[in-house]
Amino acid sequence: MKLTTVAALATILSSTLMANAQQVAPGRYHPDSCPAGISDGMVTVSPGRLEFWESTCQLTNPVPVRGMAGAILFDGQCGGEGQTWTRRYMIMPSFEGGMVLVGEQWSRTYVRCGP
Repeated sequence: MKLTTVAALATILSSTLMANAQQVAPGRYHPDSCPAGISDGMVTVSPGRLEFWESTCQLTNPVPVRGMAGAILFDGQCGGEGQTWTRRYMIMPSFEGGMVLVGEQWSRTYVRCGP
């Protein structure tokens, strides 16, 4: 049953993201320039998921943000290092194919480092 629910949520998320002409492409992102090796600043974006250095967030309930092309607000169910928590994230495209990631009381712009 859980696998069916996850598949359904991924389909809904993909459909919502595809409906936006401008969107954040799946792949690896870094706040500075793309490092040659592994970096704790790297974020990997995939449909329905954000992966950070030692944590992962499943993204659900996508809501396009009115008046902000490509910006989508998500509920995040996150976990890492034996802990779980919930967060709200807004993800939107930045100039030159990057990404802006916004959380409560913070935001960061990332450059795209590839698939």
